[in-house]
Amino acid sequence: MGVVYKAQDTRLDRFVAIKFLPDEVAHDRQAVERFRREAKAASALNHPNICTIHDIGEENGRAFIAMEFLEGKTLKHTISGRPMEGEQLLQVAIEVADALDAAHLKGIVHRDIKPANIFVTDRGHAKILDFGLAKVNLAKGAAADAETLATQEIDPDHLTSLGSALGTVAYMSPEQARAKELDARTDLFSLGIVLYEMATGQLPFRGETSAVIFESILNRVPVSPNHLNPDLPAKIEEIINKCLEKDRNLRYQHASDIRTDLQRLKRDAESGRGLHASPQLADGSRSAVPAAKAVVPKIHGRWLGILAGILVLSLIVSGVYWFTRRQLSAPREIKLRQLTFNSAENAVKGGAISPDGKYLTYIDGKGIHVRLLETRETRVVPEPEALKGAKVKWEIGPWFPGSTRFLVNAHPASENPDDWSSQTASIWMVSVLGGAPGKIRDNAAASAISPDGSTIAFSTNKGSFGDREIWLMGVDGENAQKLYESDDNGAIFGLSWLPHGQRVAYISTDKSGDTLVTRELRGGPVTPMLSPSDMKKMDDIAILPDGRLLYVLREADAVGNSCNYWTMRLDERTGTLDNKPTRLTNWGGGGCMGGTSVTADGKKLIFTKGRLYISVYVTDVAPNGTRVSGTRHLTLTESWDIPSDWTPDSKGVILLSNRNGQMGIFKQSLNEDTAEPLVTRPEDVASPKVSPDGVWVVYAFSTKPNDQSAPVQVMRVPLTGGPSEFVLTAHFPGYPMCSKPPANLCAIFEEDHDHKQVTLTAFDPVGGRGRELARIDSDPTKYYNLALSPDGTRIAYATSHEGPVHILSLRGDPSKEIRVRGGTNLQDIEWAGPKALIIANGVQGGDVLLHVDMQGNAHVLWQQQGGFAGFIGTLSPDGRHLVFNGYSTNSNIWMMEDF
Repeated sequence: MGVVYKAQDTRLDRFVAIKFLPDEVAHDRQAVERFRREAKAASALNHPNICTIHDIGEENGRAFIAMEFLEGKTLKHTISGRPMEGEQLLQVAIEVADALDAAHLKGIVHRDIKPANIFVTDRGHAKILDFGLAKVNLAKGAAADAETLATQEIDPDHLTSLGSALGTVAYMSPEQARAKELDARTDLFSLGIVLYEMATGQLPFRGETSAVIFESILNRVPVSPNHLNPDLPAKIEEIINKCLEKDRNLRYQHASDIRTDLQRLKRDAESGRGLHASPQLADGSRSAVPAAKAVVPKIHGRWLGILAGILVLSLIVSGVYWFTRRQLSAPREIKLRQLTFNSAENAVKGGAISPDGKYLTYIDGKGIHVRLLETRETRVVPEPEALKGAKVKWEIGPWFPGSTRFLVNAHPASENPDDWSSQTASIWMVSVLGGAPGKIRDNAAASAISPDGSTIAFSTNKGSFGDREIWLMGVDGENAQKLYESDDNGAIFGLSWLPHGQRVAYISTDKSGDTLVTRELRGGPVTPMLSPSDMKKMDDIAILPDGRLLYVLREADAVGNSCNYWTMRLDERTGTLDNKPTRLTNWGGGGCMGGTSVTADGKKLIFTKGRLYISVYVTDVAPNGTRVSGTRHLTLTESWDIPSDWTPDSKGVILLSNRNGQMGIFKQSLNEDTAEPLVTRPEDVASPKVSPDGVWVVYAFSTKPNDQSAPVQVMRVPLTGGPSEFVLTAHFPGYPMCSKPPANLCAIFEEDHDHKQVTLTAFDPVGGRGRELARIDSDPTKYYNLALSPDGTRIAYATSHEGPVHILSLRGDPSKEIRVRGGTNLQDIEWAGPKALIIANGVQGGDVLLHVDMQGNAHVLWQQQGGFAGFIGTLSPDGRHLVFNGYSTNSNIWMMEDF
């Protein structure tokens, strides 16, 4: 979250720690807000076990916090996968519980208690850090929040899913996992997880994805701490289990109670009572009877030596057997860590890790960066004099084996984002020691460096399908020689060496598509490795140092697509695969990996992951409805958040959101930063609308969303929250629509089985299906979009993206057509009161929201760059506000270990 410096306070002659926001998030609203929250929450507390905040300010436009200077290490590094000594465990646990008690008495809930946020000083005292996710109540016990901010927090060791979460997944309470209202008891559950980890060196709730961890937190009982650490006092396990009660009413209710129990245990330990665990019986239970002393018979010296030898041998055999079984039965847990935190406005475009794993180089909108991973010290590579003022797209190339230099390719900027022509590209060398890049060769693009570091492979001569030639040259561009050439009907490019350097792989392209092939470096037969049909399924390919082929497969899920890593074994002698895929990751949450780069020892891998997310904006509408002002963010999560309706008082918005994995329904007030869940189910839901009486939210869902012949269920849920109830069964899509008061009409939009007609049918949220309102001739090849007018008397619909918009009366009045002046690429329709429409219209380079009157006159309300199909804006019942979607693609670099 921050970059922290040791500094000297010249006025008071003391050392302090100064925390700055990293440059890449210094202007991100969410990060700045969390930074401000940290200072505000922590400064309200004066406790020896909470890091003291001295000051907050701004220097040269950079926000900072001046805080107490501490020497030591975090509890995370103190634990390091091993149980802590009993005395240190109790000391730290008591101090953390006491600090939480002080925070809770001030109405502050930390919401992100974990070892990484607990500092252990060199003198063994605990200090709680990072109140950036804290919930600050107006008063102790107050029902409403004065401030609540949902932000993303990703812990490198315990979050293996790339999603947003309030807190850190592995340390969440059940109520956090369910997105329920939180109180101080959520911190006590998290403290229980920390105590479990301190006592055993392991986490109680584990899994490869956030969904698996959530399921474990909600439904699983963790392994007994005494089973993992037999020396643990039984009382510690009792305290941990009481912290980890899933029902918060059965959990510890106050941090002071935990502190008292820990202090009592510490007193007993110091007096000799309760210091050690009681003897364990064969069934795993504990006995209160002291163990009897073992009786050792006298043995003659010669036999003693023989028996000792047998004993040592048996211990060795048992040890080898135990170690082997443990290695076989304990699969490695993949570690995942985010390395860059760029905002969507400055997305990372690619990167590579040095062979020794010390450096990361990456490209964003500000240029080429080199980062020392251990310290995060980062420098921007100066632009070469020869390219200053030119529009250039940089591409990260390969590293040299010595990890002090790497190559970059400079491509002249093109309006076509997919144009990476090597015909006018140039190769440049960059040193980690500093200085601007030095040019090596024109009209070429580097693809790989040989394992011995003596030879660079590059492509040149752009043809119809791509580059037609692969060349080799020395490290300074000398002795260039053509290696391979394709015929006029194809292309070859992307050469890379296999680990031992005797064989290479590259891509061969023709009309059938891309084929990954291998061959001996100096010629010989070409061996296909992956066919065009295989390549079409894969998003990224890399050859690992241990001889595995690593690739990415894209899979459909609740948020569009998720990607995962797979491997197959490669026979380097023949260049063939064993065709036995092994799945490495099980990630959900959308987005896909690219630009995979691996260290020389194969222990670290980095990749760039881009993720499209949809934010909700709210803006004020002028009285005539044709202008807006004061546009601002409503949702702050990096998920898909889609506004669907308003609360009757125009003070809140009903959202569709996949922030919890599936599409669910949420309600968010305009003056709040977080949303209240109304419907979360294992299936996606759709089209939530508020009933005219303001009592219900009606919505649709299908257990078979990809089967249009499957029935759709229309459900209702109280606007104030509660269980969902069945209303009726409908044909696909079964989307509900509702009028606004004083009108009182809800209707569902259905297609018949042969897709020849669209039917609009009235229904009552309590009484079920009513009379048929209208039928529209349908064509399965055409686009359909319907909207019910606020007064419930008309339907606006379109049968093609080009328009026109049809206005169909439900009272038998003549229909009319609206042709938008200036043309349309119509994406969606909504009503803006009884006499105008809001139309989402696709245009060159993005989308616009139009206010369109009944004569077709259009006014632009808002424009989104990026070329994504837009979701409709929705006008509040009082006509004063408009909510709509904005799109962003956030791209950053991640590192994976132990794969």
